[in-house]
Amino acid sequence: MGRFSLAVRLKSILAPIPMRAPFLYLLLLLLGLPGCDNPACLFGPGGCNGVGGGGGGGGPGAAGSFPAGSLETGSWITQDPGGQPILWPQPGTLLQPGSVFALEFSGSMSVESLAGAFELIDAVFATPVPLLDPPPLVADGRIALMVPSQPLIPGSQYILNWRPGADPADVLGRGLIGATGNIGSIAISGEPSVIPSVVAVYPHDGEAAAGDLTEVLVIFDQPMTVGDFSNSSFAVLVDGGPPPANPQPLPVAIPGAVPVPVTQAWVWSAEDAGGTRLSLGVELPVTLNLSPLGSELGSMAGGDLPATEFSFTIGSLPAPASAVKPFAPTSAIGLDDLSTDAPLVEAELTVAAKATGNGQKLGVVARGLSRANGGEIAVLGQSSVAEGEFLAHATGSQIGFSDGFGQPFLADGDVAFGVWSISGTRRSQVRLLDGELLVGGVQSLLLDTVPPIFLGFGSNGSQQGFLISDQTDMIVLGRATERIGYAHVVSSNGSENTALGEFPPVVISGHAGLFVAQPVFLGALDPDAPLTFNIEIADRALNRAAPILGIDFIQRGVLGQGTGAAGSGTLLVDVFDALTLEPLEGATVYAYQDDGALISFLGTELTDPAGRATPPASAGGALSLVTVELDGYDLFSIHGAPTRVLQVLLHPTNALPASVKGDVTAPVVSGLDLSSAATETYVADGRLPLEGSALVLGDEVVLDPELGVYRQNYGPYFMRPSRLGAQSAFVVNPLATELLPSFGPMFLLAFTLRAPAPPLPSGGTGSIIQLDLEGLLFNAGDEGSAIDSGVISIPMIKPFGTFGDVAGVPEIMVEARSPGSSDPWIVGLGKAFTDDQINWRVKAAWPGAFDVVESGGTDQLGFMVQAGAMEPELWVRADMTDTLGAETSVRAPVTVGLVGLPLIEPPGVAFPPPASSGVGTSFNLVLVDDTPAGNLGYFRGVLTDTLGRRWEIWRADPDGIGQVSLHFPLIGAQGGIPLSGALEVYGELWVGSTLDGGNLLWSEISRVSEIYARSGSHTFNTD
Repeated sequence: MGRFSLAVRLKSILAPIPMRAPFLYLLLLLLGLPGCDNPACLFGPGGCNGVGGGGGGGGPGAAGSFPAGSLETGSWITQDPGGQPILWPQPGTLLQPGSVFALEFSGSMSVESLAGAFELIDAVFATPVPLLDPPPLVADGRIALMVPSQPLIPGSQYILNWRPGADPADVLGRGLIGATGNIGSIAISGEPSVIPSVVAVYPHDGEAAAGDLTEVLVIFDQPMTVGDFSNSSFAVLVDGGPPPANPQPLPVAIPGAVPVPVTQAWVWSAEDAGGTRLSLGVELPVTLNLSPLGSELGSMAGGDLPATEFSFTIGSLPAPASAVKPFAPTSAIGLDDLSTDAPLVEAELTVAAKATGNGQKLGVVARGLSRANGGEIAVLGQSSVAEGEFLAHATGSQIGFSDGFGQPFLADGDVAFGVWSISGTRRSQVRLLDGELLVGGVQSLLLDTVPPIFLGFGSNGSQQGFLISDQTDMIVLGRATERIGYAHVVSSNGSENTALGEFPPVVISGHAGLFVAQPVFLGALDPDAPLTFNIEIADRALNRAAPILGIDFIQRGVLGQGTGAAGSGTLLVDVFDALTLEPLEGATVYAYQDDGALISFLGTELTDPAGRATPPASAGGALSLVTVELDGYDLFSIHGAPTRVLQVLLHPTNALPASVKGDVTAPVVSGLDLSSAATETYVADGRLPLEGSALVLGDEVVLDPELGVYRQNYGPYFMRPSRLGAQSAFVVNPLATELLPSFGPMFLLAFTLRAPAPPLPSGGTGSIIQLDLEGLLFNAGDEGSAIDSGVISIPMIKPFGTFGDVAGVPEIMVEARSPGSSDPWIVGLGKAFTDDQINWRVKAAWPGAFDVVESGGTDQLGFMVQAGAMEPELWVRADMTDTLGAETSVRAPVTVGLVGLPLIEPPGVAFPPPASSGVGTSFNLVLVDDTPAGNLGYFRGVLTDTLGRRWEIWRADPDGIGQVSLHFPLIGAQGGIPLSGALEVYGELWVGSTLDGGNLLWSEISRVSEIYARSGSHTFNTD
């Protein structure tokens, strides 16, 4: 995808999906195409100026200062802009009072130029009748609907005029010729009828050269009944059979907070699930059957349209089948593209459009903002097509893209390209170039002529000359002056991050220039054998910044790496602040030995300015027990410390969480009513505390009439600070049942993702973050945006033993792991169904953009997988909580063929028992060990006193049998300050197939574990 943070990226994934809800057909600003023989001709505010011409609205050499309209697949670009339009109905036809009428232009028009352009006058009283302004453009931008604001008077006549000062223009900004004065008149029947009739149809009945991408339009003389319209009552047949795609006909709609359907005008076009217009063929007959027997179309007044048939024939010159930028980067145009004359456009021609002789051309138009004055302009050119070629190309010079100094006429930003075939006097409809083939819909190219500037490393760009990371591998993140598309990292040991190419795409990049590079796979590093790296970055147009060389890479939070101190009689203990990763000087490190029968004190040592201490190590195979204490921080212990390096991350006592709030928005025109009882909105964030839900339910919904969106508040919610992650927003149908034949698209209605979501400091408050839902997920065939193969159904059983009755309903999520993110992204949701609260059936769904299974045929991996934004695996996660607060959670991989979700018994606290007293400040915390056989369990016990000071203790236990003991040592005897009085206690367990007791980082334990369980908490007293 070129231009994105993932929020915009995933908005790009969803927005192109056509919103096929009732009344949803938007007023498209349909585009047009040029008419100038000069292949370096500039249209728009400036007219046809030639290379180097003025191009600005009213600027030097301007021949008609009108903005260009919006390009769309299906638009018509004519040789000339045309003149006076044709009024429908034709003279002699009587309209009903509730009718609309239309103007047909020779090519596609700019809707903006028609604003305020018309006036309708009563022919007798000379009183004006207001019209919808600007008029809706339909039929590929060639027909403007005249919609009176009130019913017309029976027996009256009306005159339609151009309003004085009107400047109508086609989509290229070319003014129409002779478009002034009177256009025509209409007459209203003096005897209104409830029986509807057809005012106009497009393409016209008997048309012999209709476009192969045509949009069918039917205008009726009175309002029609919406529920009567279907593929049976409005039936399109191509060569006697069904069209290549057959969506439902839709009424034209007046956009607004609540779109108003114009039920007198209906449109249909062949589109695939992603909204891409499909060809109807070449020289094939098309029949439109309206209101056949048994499928009548009725008016709102109660009469039925008699069975009516129209026919037309597709012309002999179809539009190009596709158009792309043929060389990398395929989604953007950069300085390297402009310095050469390599093709910017490659169009695939159909067999019928293949050149059969000299003279065939490829028309090309590029539409964007003027570099000179900021107005909308269109640059037009053409190239010759060699005889017999299926691929046609156009270079920048053939398009007339730049002036004589190589400066583009268009300003940096999104540029829409359209192509069409030209053969003699014949022209096809336009096909838009798609800059993102893996993304649903059609994406523009990004024009970028400014190289990025690197600002610094780390999430805020403050680290200069070094990078500190608590993640495994060498994952470089930093900031630049713009979104970054590519980053090549080379470690001083010779390793590179080139698994996805010599200049690999970044994992993610955001609006503010925050980027995460693809990892250099190094695992956990030896803290005493540091590495450096070089990095070169480029923006999405492959404009490169200056290489950055010799950067120190510092990994913190390593558990069990390094060679140990000389003589192996000591431990190497490094102590850092868990939030800032800065070294902590003056921390007391206590060392003990556990020989299985006795805990013995070995000694203490204070950390130096680098945060390092070298206390004594245990001997003779006994376990080392290390405790770290520092004023202002929670206590930390590990029972069974490695005999090599141990890096401890101390948490500040009572550190405030970060908070985030915002709103989720959905356009009203999407048909997605966030206030409906049939929808629920959730915001998901993996950075939420482990002991709570990862889902935040949306709050109050309001309708924003100015923007035409539903706005639903969420938060504030509190999350763990200093963690890079992602926010997701989901809209689901809470009424969906497991019996639905298509659970996925009926349950998961909409989704968006914001990533990277930058870390927030302790106590930090994120600004109001808006998560925009701009697409529905109903079209199951589109890998870029839809629910594709992303639906799974698996069994789950409640743990037996001390786990109590299930509280509520288990939460079902789908996670993806993204390099550099502290926690998995939540990219899907599900539901759990049960008959007895013991045996559960889980169904989960996720967008096809995250599809990790290639099921054969045309199926492919989802865009986010192919782009390297996530690892090629998804994990179905189930969280179950009992009524006493215990929780058990499991993550199961999708690609291996799931047979169940193996929830385990939480590590209940066997000692100290609830409400006990006299326990003392040193004791064994005993937890139930239910680690699955063959796996290593990482246990953590947590004590909290009444002032909020905590003491956490860790132990790895491999047997999964019986119980595991974690010893809180007697630090008070050595001058320490233990926790005392009334204490709260609970136990936790993590299990992961890659957590094998070898070298790892603390951050990996929660990130890659497949099992997490937490006991309920209770209190006891040390006194």
